[in-house]
Amino acid sequence: MMAASWVLALTLVVVLAAISTVATAISAKCVDIPSSMVLCKGVGYKQMRVPNLLLQESVAEAESESSVWLPLLQLHCAADTQRFLCSLLAPVCLDLNESQSSQHVIQPCRSLCEAVQRGCEARMLAYGYPWPAIFACHNFPLDNDMCIAPAPQPRQRKEGQCRACNQAETYENIVDNFCRADFAVRARLKRIKRLHLTCKKAKILKSGKQGISRSKLKRPMLVLESDDACCEDKAKSSKRQMFLVMGVHSNKDRDMTLTPTFIMPWLAKQSNAFKRAIGMFNRLNCTNPKVLAVPHSVTGIREYLNETRPGNLAT
Repeated sequence: MMAASWVLALTLVVVLAAISTVATAISAKCVDIPSSMVLCKGVGYKQMRVPNLLLQESVAEAESESSVWLPLLQLHCAADTQRFLCSLLAPVCLDLNESQSSQHVIQPCRSLCEAVQRGCEARMLAYGYPWPAIFACHNFPLDNDMCIAPAPQPRQRKEGQCRACNQAETYENIVDNFCRADFAVRARLKRIKRLHLTCKKAKILKSGKQGISRSKLKRPMLVLESDDACCEDKAKSSKRQMFLVMGVHSNKDRDMTLTPTFIMPWLAKQSNAFKRAIGMFNRLNCTNPKVLAVPHSVTGIREYLNETRPGNLAT
C-alpha cells in the first residue's frame, strides 16, 4: 500500500545521532548494487554500503525495502527523489580499509533532504500523510564534501518552469494529478496566445468541484501560469493532437479561471501506463490514501518497526 508504505518506510529511519553508534558496532562492507534493485538503477555509483542507513544488514533486506519506495519515485515529485532514497537504502560505499569502513557513513546532505521534501511533501499531505518528524531534514548534515548533495540542475530551466507540459508519463503521476485536479478533459488545443489556450472538441473526464459548469468545460479557455509560458510552443506544434488536460479553477473578479496544471498528449495507444491510468478515472476514490497503492510485500515490516522505534534502539 503505497501511501501507508511511505510512513512505514520513513519511520524505519532512526535518529541520525544513533546511526554512527550502531554502525560502528557492525562490520561494514561494500557490495555491488543488484540489477534487481530497480529503485537505484542508474543512480550514479555501482557499490553500496551494507548495513545501510536503515540498519539493514543484507542486500536482500535493502532490495525488499526499496520496492516500497518505487511508487514515490514514479510520482516524479522531485528531481532528486532517487538520489535521496538511494542514499539511505543503498548508500555509496567508500573504498576504505577494514579499520576505517565502519566509521564512515555517507549521509544525504540537508539540502538534498529539503529539496525532496519541498517537492514531495504536498503530494503526501494530499493523501493524509505528513512528512514524518523522525525524517526532519535538520537531522542531516549541512552540505560538505562528505555528504550527498542535490544533483546540478540544467540552467536553462528554473525549478517548476514548464511543469504543466513536462509531466512524467507514469501511472502514479497521472492518477495523482487527476485526484488533485478540479477538472480534467480530453481536448484539442485550438488557439494559443499570451498564456491563453482555447480548447475544442473537449470530452469532460472530471468536473467534480462546485462552481465549474459543464458548458464551460465543453470549450474551456485555459490560462497558463507565467512559469508555464513555454508550454505555448509545445501546444502550437501539436494543434491537431488530442491532449489530456487537468487543472484547477479559481474565481478572479467573479470570473472563473481555469488553470492547467497537467498537459500531456493523449497516449492511450502508445503508453500502457497512460492507458491504465485513464482506465481508472471512473473508478478512483481519491479520498482513499491507498489510491496510488501498488502490490508490495515487505515481510515483517510492522514487527521490525516496533523493534526499531527510537525508544527501542540498541545503543
